[in-house]
Formats: sequence, C-alpha cells, structure tokens
Amino acid sequence: WFQTMDSRALSEEFNSVLEGLALNNLPGQFGLSLEAQERNLATFGLNKMTPPVKPSAVWLLMKQVFGGVFNSLLWFCVTVEVALASFMGADESDLVTPAILATVITMAGALQWWTEQQAESMMCSLQQMQSEESVAVCRKGAVDGIPSEQLLPGDVVLLEAGQRVPADIRVLSTTDTALVDNSALTGEAIAEPRKSDPIPFERGQPAVSLVEANNVLFSGTSVVEGRLAGVVFATGDG
Repeated sequence: WFQTMDSRALSEEFNSVLEGLALNNLPGQFGLSLEAQERNLATFGLNKMTPPVKPSAVWLLMKQVFGGVFNSLLWFCVTVEVALASFMGADESDLVTPAILATVITMAGALQWWTEQQAESMMCSLQQMQSEESVAVCRKGAVDGIPSEQLLPGDVVLLEAGQRVPADIRVLSTTDTALVDNSALTGEAIAEPRKSDPIPFERGQPAVSLVEANNVLFSGTSVVEGRLAGVVFATGDG
C-alpha cells in the first residue's frame, strides 16, 4: 500500500529521511544513512533481475534443425527416401535428392538459430547498458550519480524528462506538470500525469490500486515531461 503512505510512514518503512522532501530543498539530508544502505543491500541485494535459466546453444540449434512439425515431416521424407534407396539397392544417384533436402533443412535451421543468437546478444548488450546508466540519488547530504544497479529501497531518486525509471518509485515531489510514458507496461501511447499526494482509503481499502496509482513510477517506464523526486520501494526481483 505504498501509494497510500505519506512521507512519515515511508520514512519509517524504509528507515530513510523523507519528511519535508521537496524538489526545491534537495539534497538536504534526505535519503538513507550509511548503516541503512548496508542493511538494505544485505536484505534486498542489487537492483537487477535474476536472469532465467537458458538452454545451451547446441540444444537450441538442434531444436531449430529437427524441431517443429514442418521440419519433422521433411526429415521423415528424407528418412523414407534413404530407406527405400537402401532396400531397393539403388545407386548413389538416388541419394542425391534426400542429401540435398537434408542440407537445405540443416542450413535453414542453422540460419534461423544464428539470427536468434544475434538478436539475443543485442538485447543482452542493451540491458547491460541500461544497468550502467547513472541515476541522481540523494545520499549523505549530496546528490550523486550512481549506476542504477546500485539503487536500494529507501533511496531518494531525482528524475527528469528523457530518463528511464530505474526501479519502482513512490513520487514525493514533482514540478507542476510531470508526465510518464507507461507504454512499456500498459501498451498505451498517451503519457500519464504524476502527482505526489497519497491515495486515500475507501472502506478500508486504497481508492486506487498500486498499478493504477498516479503517485507511483514503475521500472522500465520513462519520464517524458517535468521533474520528479521520490523514494525507491522495490528493486530487482522485488
């Protein structure tokens, strides 16, 4: 229910100095203390997603060459032709057609496998570049740029137009107009406004869910207008 919390409740939740935080009084003494940084790092770890277990490249190549209904039918045809040629005592010329067909199937599968490997390599490189992006964070009375991978819950982050949101953030202060592009999550191309006011309760429940709250930024989205300051409430797999 981070969307319903005010700065005092968030301070207690993350052991971070947040009360009175505003864009016009940063850096101040806001954010995590050194002890809190060490404790949160041990508790939550780095701000990165655990990569899924990937099958070996050899297995993927075999899957491309021999997998799929169409390839299975083609290999069945090759096997039948070779079996018939062997059974009927045909000469080597009768093996030309199945040999050519087998070569074509193998080369087509290998080409598709190589294309997918190149695309995956490019995606990994892009993710690595994004993890190394510098983010403005308030620590020890100063605003420092740190790699987004080092962000911790409780960190005070400053974002401006053109920046990617590096973690899930509860907005605490914004300029008059602050717009965020959530298309990476929702698919909607229209930028959505962001505010800092807590979401009220209705009948014991938040009036708006965390996903729909206008005072929350989610990792992977981007700021398209204005400036914002907020506290990180979830990183990595959290």
